[in-house]
Formats: sequence, C-alpha cells, structure tokens
Amino acid sequence: MTHRISNIIVNAQLSAIADPVQRQQLLFSAGIEEPLLDDQEARLDATGFARLMRACYDQLDDEAMCFTHKPLRVGTFRMMCHATISCNNVRRAILRIAEFFRLLSDEFYFELQEQGDEAGFVIHHKAKSGTNNDYFVAMLFTIFWRYLAWLIDAPLLLNRCYFAFDGHGWRQHTQSVFDCPVFFQRKQNTIIFPRAYLNQVIKQDTNSLGQFLANAPENILSRYEPQTSWSAKVKACINGINDFDSISLESVANTFDCSAPTLARRLRQEGHQFQQIKDKVRRSRTIQLLLNTDLPISQISSQLGFSEDAVFYRTFKKWTGLTPKSYRAAHQ
Repeated sequence: MTHRISNIIVNAQLSAIADPVQRQQLLFSAGIEEPLLDDQEARLDATGFARLMRACYDQLDDEAMCFTHKPLRVGTFRMMCHATISCNNVRRAILRIAEFFRLLSDEFYFELQEQGDEAGFVIHHKAKSGTNNDYFVAMLFTIFWRYLAWLIDAPLLLNRCYFAFDGHGWRQHTQSVFDCPVFFQRKQNTIIFPRAYLNQVIKQDTNSLGQFLANAPENILSRYEPQTSWSAKVKACINGINDFDSISLESVANTFDCSAPTLARRLRQEGHQFQQIKDKVRRSRTIQLLLNTDLPISQISSQLGFSEDAVFYRTFKKWTGLTPKSYRAAHQ
C-alpha cells in the first residue's frame, strides 16, 4: 500500500516559510499545484512529499525548513548519521545525537532519561517566533525514532508519547504516526519506550548508511510502517482485547492462522517476545486509565487482570520507578 501524507501535515511542513512567492516556487519545483493543498481532507503520496522536502532543502539550504533560529544547512542530517553509525547500541546513539545537536546550536537540548523498565528521549527546542514549534518537535521525534529503528533493523515500538502542547488538531495524526497512546499538555516532549531497547545492538554500518542516505527522505517517511511488522500486528491484536486473562500466544496466533511457534519465531526475528508485547500493552492501558480517568487505583488493578493490588503496585513501580499514585500526581 502506498504511504500517503495528510495535507494538514504538508501545510504544516511549509508553514514556517513566510514568503508566499518562495512557497509557490517550492511547490512548483516539486510538481505540486498549490490549490491541491487547500483540501484538508486530501493526501499527498509519500514520493511527492519527499520531492517537496528535497526541493525545500536544496533551495533554502535548510533541512529545518525555517523552523529554527539558525538554519540546519544541507548535510546536517548526513553528518549526524555518520556521527552515530559507529555506536555499538541505541543508548550510545541517542547520547551522541544529543551531543551532536548540543554542539550544533544552543536552541536544542536533548536528553535520555531512564527510570524503571522505561527510557525516555526528551527534546527541548527554543521556539522561533511565528512558527509552529509543536509540529517541528513532533517532526523531529518522527525522524529520530525511525532512524533508530533503521539502526537496529527492527521496529522500535513506543510505550507512549508526551507532548507539551495542547494537541488541538493534531491528536489523530500523532496517534497514527507513532502508533501508541499520546498525551498532550505534559511537562515536556518525550517519547517513551522499553528500556531494553537501549542495549539493542546497532546492525547497520557505513556501507548500508550510504544506501540509506541515498534514499532519504523517502525511507524516513515510510520505514517500519505498522502493517509491515509482526510485532506491531500482535500489539494491535492485543490492544483490541479487553480481557487480559484470555490473551495467550496460542489465541493470538490463531487470529493470524498460524501456529504459536511460528508466531513466536516471527517475533524473535524482529527482536521481540510475545509476553513483552502483552506487558507493554497492559502498561500503556494502565497509564491511560491513570491519567485520563478518575478510577480508583484498586479498580484499575482489577480491570487489568492483576491478582491483587500489591502485585499491581510492585509491577507498576518496576515499569516506571514510581507508585501508581505518585505517577498520577506527577503527570496529571
């Protein structure tokens, strides 16, 4: 299936370009008629969107497309990739990305947070006046998340995303892009994922990087779409089941018309285990209930199939480093 980009995103991508004549020239260079972007329900195919991005990079000499105080000159992303390709695991890659942007400009501050069984990649960016910094931060997360997935040659399934902005007009799009629960009006912009990913070995090298860069930005737009990975299919299947006690490797394998060993093997090939994905869905649902409802913690524990509250408290603290009550107080 051809990946298509909503016109809402296309217009947001161009929104920091203040000169309307320059905007028209960029669209013309990419072979896109400007009136086509007036229909907010329409979509642009990924090839056309990539063509537009390349035209903007080349003519503006700015890979940030005017969203930053200091332009990110053409070649910035390439140099970041070369700086990280020699890292031995995801932890080192994220730390090197943070260091790269610290040296690049004072307007960026990235950090890696580790707590319990989870890790968080945090982006702080000083907004440029007159630009949609909310969109820019979400775009950065998309690029880095998909680049990290390429480095380990496997889907990097997120637990959830926190954004500091209010999410008006973006809730559906962010949910679709990141394929995980998304929360807005939080204290900082963070993508949260299982801490175990930090130790995943980097499988790419300088040879594969050359091909990757030659195909950018198309591969960043479509790498590891949900329908292409078994881990994401299993996650979606489990997400649709309310009774956690009934979920097993065998029952989920039956929905895909394959045996349990076959499904387990497919997941292992992507670096995942069935129980890991099941626990991840339960954790995401727990946090959704904690932050989006006023349900008592004991009721949440029961609803998610924990045998007793004490087990729920121990498990949740292992996940996040906090008790359910403390987590709710800190993030609501």
